[in-house]
Amino acid sequence: MVTYAPPVGPNSRHLLPGSDYAAAGTGPNDPVRRGPHAGLDFQPVARGNADPVDWLVGGTITRIVRNRVQGSGADSLYRHHTGNAVEWAGDDGRLWHYRHMPQWAMKDLRVGQRVEAGRLATHMGTTGNSNGVHVHIGCRVDGRFVDPEPILRNAGVWPIGYTAKPAPERITPASVDPSKHVRSELSIRQICIKAGHGDEKTSTGLLIERYQHRQLAPYQLVHDRQWGTRTDAHYQWTLALQRAMNAWKGNKVAEDGDYRRVTKERVLDLQRRNLKGAYWRAGGRVADGIPGPIFCKMLGIRPHP
Repeated sequence: MVTYAPPVGPNSRHLLPGSDYAAAGTGPNDPVRRGPHAGLDFQPVARGNADPVDWLVGGTITRIVRNRVQGSGADSLYRHHTGNAVEWAGDDGRLWHYRHMPQWAMKDLRVGQRVEAGRLATHMGTTGNSNGVHVHIGCRVDGRFVDPEPILRNAGVWPIGYTAKPAPERITPASVDPSKHVRSELSIRQICIKAGHGDEKTSTGLLIERYQHRQLAPYQLVHDRQWGTRTDAHYQWTLALQRAMNAWKGNKVAEDGDYRRVTKERVLDLQRRNLKGAYWRAGGRVADGIPGPIFCKMLGIRPHP
């Protein structure tokens, strides 16, 4: 059985014809390219943010395009409007692709890599022929573009309804159960707001979901809106990681328990700085940017739980 997952968060905006960036849906009305727009566009909840994008179906990466800004060919995936893009052969027999991602969000993608539905894929961006941060979702069958919308709707993973404004947040007692939290609601809110996942007006459930959604590979979390033992253990480990790294020479990172780009880049920086020293003595041989057991040994902290 093929598993699908929503590619973007519940409050991401589905762009309609005539909206800020480009027309959504498959059709001839694309004001940016002035040609057919074969796919769906979604913009971030807060304009300009590089919101995360999940794999909507499992499969294997077949092509990666890095900031394609010129050129042409029979394969529209490689034309000038693409920007950074990734295409993968889905378990459903279709070829799917995301476009316009930022360069830093492409670093962990490799041809032949196996991906799973619901796991973090990349982030929204504005590379290529684009005039605003968004993600383009496209689908091909037998070499021809098809409309992704009915596929997502039939699979029950359509992120939002047709609206140019954020859809109302849908929180039910079944989706957010405070009794399953291992911290007080006040503590959870302070953690998430400090890390930039919302403000005082943002609901606790959405704060947790954003925190869970934005943790980078290989430490992604289940997006269940519950601050359970796994989420809390990840937070505490990331906080210990950041504090330990700040004791070493180099740029300091925010000690917020948030495993995102800046923290990951600091890991890579420390590995490179100590590849012929402490990291090597701990058993490290490759600077890969992943704080695995060897890197944690060098810092004197426990591995990720």
